[in-house]
Amino acid sequence: MKIRGIKRGQTIELLEPVDTIPDGAEILVDLEPSCTKYAQVKKPLKNAPL
Repeated sequence: MKIRGIKRGQTIELLEPVDTIPDGAEILVDLEPSCTKYAQVKKPLKNAPL
């Protein structure tokens, strides 16, 4: 499964729901930057820490 997310410090916020994996389950993450503008977010996330 591939899913997009936004990295903020040590947290990655997923941009799509992941209902097939239960809370508390261990997952393996393979990180690669998107080919789009990953250094600049067009609109801020809701409830993002300042």
